Amino acid sequence: MSHSEVDVCALISTKEEQDSFHQHINALDGCDNNIAFFFDPDECVEYILSIHQEKGLLILGKGQCHLVDIFSTLPCIFYIYLTEAQHYNDASRVRCIISSPRELLEKNDLNFSISPSIESRLHGLTTTDVRDDGVAFCYTHTMLLVLLHTQKPANNVHEDMLKECRATYDGNAKELEKIDEFVKTYESMKAISWYTKDSFLYRQLNAAFRRANILTIWKFRFIIQDIYRQLEILHTEQSKNAKGKQKKHRSMSIM
Repeated sequence: MSHSEVDVCALISTKEEQDSFHQHINALDGCDNNIAFFFDPDECVEYILSIHQEKGLLILGKGQCHLVDIFSTLPCIFYIYLTEAQHYNDASRVRCIISSPRELLEKNDLNFSISPSIESRLHGLTTTDVRDDGVAFCYTHTMLLVLLHTQKPANNVHEDMLKECRATYDGNAKELEKIDEFVKTYESMKAISWYTKDSFLYRQLNAAFRRANILTIWKFRFIIQDIYRQLEILHTEQSKNAKGKQKKHRSMSIM
């Protein structure tokens, strides 16, 4: 595989580290136009998901290596390079630990081929895979954890999701009206109510999960968070009520 066929992402912490990586990776023929540098993990994830049909390589810079298990869940990332020692659960994507950007050049370690097992995982998962394949189940579980722990921005929380919905229902006046209603009235504590309505939200989110469309699921991540938090609250309330009834029953039995 030539370097021009690979999208290289580098999640780093400092401008100095970016300059150093840029200097050494650009020395590799064909890599200069395929490198994307990020300081923000969320932006890096969004970019990687946007190239979900391609093959990507990720370099985690100093202070970012603790995210290795999160990025290992993204199907288009087939190799990850760490710049510092880090414990990780999934070793299938970690290529090696490099002490400096120069090491990439000295080893020419970007010149590799993809193993068939990793290649097969780049084509996505089906519902059957998740049921029958333990690795796929772990992948789905970890991806859900990533979604639930992604920090919400201060503004435009649902911007990407709304663009997706409006594009899907372009020309459908009834659904576009519901989308406008969502913009005006939605609150986090209404997540379940909106999800259970016969509307765009239920249909698009369920379709994304059925097709394992990670890019669309990522756009709906804050709705998924709200549904999860609301279910947590309802579960806590139900548990308290159940314990209260048990306590009352025991007290009556003693009497």
